[in-house]
Amino acid sequence: LATNGTLIDDALAEEIKAHGVKRVSISFDGADAATHDAFRGLPGSFDAAVRGFQALRRVGLPVQINTTVAKHNEAQLEAILQLAKDLDAVGLHLFLLVPVGCGVEIAEEQMINAQQYERVLNWLYDKEQSEPQLQLKATCAPHYFRVMRQRRAEERRRGVQHDLPASHHRQLHGHPHGQMHAATKGCLAGTGVCFVSHRGEVFPCGYLPVEAGNVRRQHFGDIWQGSALFAELRNPDLLGGKCGACQFKNLCSGCRARAYGTVGDYMAEEPFCAYDPETRTVHIE
Repeated sequence: LATNGTLIDDALAEEIKAHGVKRVSISFDGADAATHDAFRGLPGSFDAAVRGFQALRRVGLPVQINTTVAKHNEAQLEAILQLAKDLDAVGLHLFLLVPVGCGVEIAEEQMINAQQYERVLNWLYDKEQSEPQLQLKATCAPHYFRVMRQRRAEERRRGVQHDLPASHHRQLHGHPHGQMHAATKGCLAGTGVCFVSHRGEVFPCGYLPVEAGNVRRQHFGDIWQGSALFAELRNPDLLGGKCGACQFKNLCSGCRARAYGTVGDYMAEEPFCAYDPETRTVHIE
């Protein structure tokens, strides 16, 4: 269950648990009330979300924090991580903004650039090493898989040995606690996941509004197996720009929704990646 948490009290938390919900995510857009409430445009929403979070924990439900990383909170990641630990969260999932839907309205003002994304993803890699008790995950950030490979290779060259980050282990073996957190590569749109709307439309993911079919007119299996759109997305050789030339394209593929939202072409290069496949270097300004 994904929620802003503001209406959850003890009674509702008990009801949520009784209906069989196994895990809840609550969105926090900042580490404190001033940041969160300003972004939400609703005074008191941070404190209400905290109360909802605590009510869910009192009935024994696991709760994670979801945070969309943007300009207003990029500098608060350490504090948001501490908030997750203080609230006894089971995980902190960072979402990288995709400029589609309501994200279009805030993209120009709030999207961080490719270099900032690179710093965030490297920060996440470091925290996966130092915070093994907390499930840390990057969503809509397929280039994190490239970052992991590069960091592991660098560590091997320096003779550094430690356990694989949890996300790297999920990539290799799936998640030990079930399919909810399984990940096999970067962008899964149309390859490992899809989204079915209330009107029956089938999209590659919830952020890529290009229709592959409609379950009101077709069998889902026929759409999943036979969609020309899905066939394109499953062929990394069709990727354009830097993504098409990248040695990590089978692992990462770039965010297809971000490419579509930025330039209108879902097979174009990931617009917020700092890696140059020609020189095999990361451009950090």
